[in-house]
Amino acid sequence: MRRTMPRSVRGVEAFPVFQVAERGLPMAHGDVRMSDNIHLPAPSVAPSLRWHDAGPSGSGGGIGATSNGKIIACTYLGARGDNLVVYGARGERLWTSGDLLDAASPASVPLLDEEGGVIAADDRSVVRFGPGGDVRWNTSTPGGVCISPVITDSGIVVLATLGGPVSAFDSRDGQLVGSLRLPADSDGGRFFDTVNTPCVRGNRIYISAQLTDGREESPAHVGELIAVDVDPSGSEPLTVAWRFPFGSPSGGSPLRIGDTIYFDGNRDHPGQVPIQPELFAVKDDGTGPELLWKHPMRNLVVASAAEDPRGGLWTYAAGDSHLLRLDPDTGEELQDIDLDPLVDEPGVHVPASCMSIAETAERPVMLVAATAPLTEGSSWVTAIDLMDMTLVWKWKIADSLAVDWTSGQFPVVLDEAERPCVVFTTHQSGAYVVGAP
Repeated sequence: MRRTMPRSVRGVEAFPVFQVAERGLPMAHGDVRMSDNIHLPAPSVAPSLRWHDAGPSGSGGGIGATSNGKIIACTYLGARGDNLVVYGARGERLWTSGDLLDAASPASVPLLDEEGGVIAADDRSVVRFGPGGDVRWNTSTPGGVCISPVITDSGIVVLATLGGPVSAFDSRDGQLVGSLRLPADSDGGRFFDTVNTPCVRGNRIYISAQLTDGREESPAHVGELIAVDVDPSGSEPLTVAWRFPFGSPSGGSPLRIGDTIYFDGNRDHPGQVPIQPELFAVKDDGTGPELLWKHPMRNLVVASAAEDPRGGLWTYAAGDSHLLRLDPDTGEELQDIDLDPLVDEPGVHVPASCMSIAETAERPVMLVAATAPLTEGSSWVTAIDLMDMTLVWKWKIADSLAVDWTSGQFPVVLDEAERPCVVFTTHQSGAYVVGAP
């Protein structure tokens, strides 16, 4: 059912601190660490289509969907409104954002709490909705396209943006806590922004950022991993703790495991020629960064690393069919899974999305899209047993990339019989849920 909610009056009431759900995939990439862990099982047999909302125009290159295991929240392109849609597990529309959020929404996926409350953002506003879609607060932002909100231990919602500053809001009432533009050392109108979601450690966030003049990246490809402390009671609520330089761009959001941040860069250092894509491991010692290791990649990295619940992290390079599991302490390769023979379809199929990891440490299963960008071939969602390195199942999205595909993530929702179903959006055609027949 479509429900357009009126704007609320800020400052009338303070609500409880927003707390993200702990399973399903409650925010971008799974949790504030960006682990990509779902904490629910995946379907164990070849799934069938449960439902498809073909009404929305799709999420484009956004990651599209999130879930708390009970309901689903998706963000979409399109100029007609309803850019955030919340569904029940059976596919029924529970409520929408109406005209509150615009077509920049799919650059971001919402925060979702256990009761079904949502915090979502676009390039103009950040809005907290109650479980029924009521607007608890609606605050204008300082600008920039939000690349998914994150939340600190103290309940502060932080937006890192493309084309704008970092900004922070109290999750209880939506009040702006502060904003911080990240300037270059020699300003000249240039600043750092991001095309990735930060990861969080307590009240410190980590942003993989690139130097820009607001329109295009610096020709020197200057990138920095920037640690920002968030303290709403301080005279400066947002302060830079440290910076670690690298050669941009960075194609994936940073992952945090313990005190170490894992992220990619296109070069070892700014200005380097020729390019050499790397995955970096940088330890936060509290006052500064320490490079632990760097792992050379065969091409640009286009998705954030995903934590394996057994230990280690998964990554892949654009156009390369190999999924690599690396040791978190040394960067040594622990596993190499070639996706193409597992898909076993005409064309060369490569990973093309986030890597969402379901199940447990005893039997982890990766959900990842497979496409054939350089050859004629179909597009799929695959489930891979990471212990046996075998295909659990595959589900066809379309006969070719020209028809449709997904670059998003794969949250899990439980149906009325508590059976797991996988949720995703595609570039062109709304939301899908697939589950055991």
